[in-house]
Amino acid sequence: MPEEELAELSASIWADRNDISFNGQTWGEWADDFGEWLSAKLPLRKNRTSTPRFTVQKANYRYARVKSAARYCFEHFDRPHTVWLSLTARSRKRDDWVNPAIHDAEFRSGAVKQALYRSRKKAGIDDYAGVWLHAPRTEWYSHKHIALWVDGNVAEEDFHPVIKSHVHNHRYADKSHHQYGDAISIRSPDEYALATPAGSSQSNRGIDAERGQTAGLTNEVGDNIPVLGANSDIRNCSQGAFMWATMLWALDRKYWQPLGEFKKYADRKKECYG
Repeated sequence: MPEEELAELSASIWADRNDISFNGQTWGEWADDFGEWLSAKLPLRKNRTSTPRFTVQKANYRYARVKSAARYCFEHFDRPHTVWLSLTARSRKRDDWVNPAIHDAEFRSGAVKQALYRSRKKAGIDDYAGVWLHAPRTEWYSHKHIALWVDGNVAEEDFHPVIKSHVHNHRYADKSHHQYGDAISIRSPDEYALATPAGSSQSNRGIDAERGQTAGLTNEVGDNIPVLGANSDIRNCSQGAFMWATMLWALDRKYWQPLGEFKKYADRKKECYG
């Protein structure tokens, strides 16, 4: 297909979502307002009391706290394991895009939170830290991950009820897209050691090797913080990421929530490790 036709096709694909309405305006109108809000918030000033969402500074802060909490858990847990749950949902119903506000809201089901609580308690896990986070897909809609650092032996089947609850409670979630082996990842330090990440200091090499596969969870969380590595803010990211952030901003919804003792453990380990 000629380059001009590809450009026209791409524009038409994006345009149909620009006209979707939620919370009193179209997605495209909200995008204009969101861009103006970001321009008013940036550049960051030294006397600012808080860092705006969707900026690289906020992303770096959160990622540093993830690394700190993960390091604390590994150093203090007797049986450290990590859990990574992946939840998704269709963004189209037949040939139409679904309402993004409804699509995102159903990732926030109280039933899923209860299923996670029951699964954790049944597995005997009392000491843990984690986060849930929403992240963008290329077509502008949300998907969700739950990351946990736990002290205790856990298995994939311990978290089957969480995946079942999501599929049951999100009207656009399909069982076929939530096979347990794909939706649940359990790791322990005993599996095998990861290669030392580029840029790690010599003093950290031994402990990175000891952490084994559990070290991978930190990277997976970082890969789902869309502004991480951007020059300034979400406007430097893909159009899909920007429009996803527009939707969350327009609805005043969180895309990040600490779980368990995450805040306490992150505070106890202030250093930022590579």
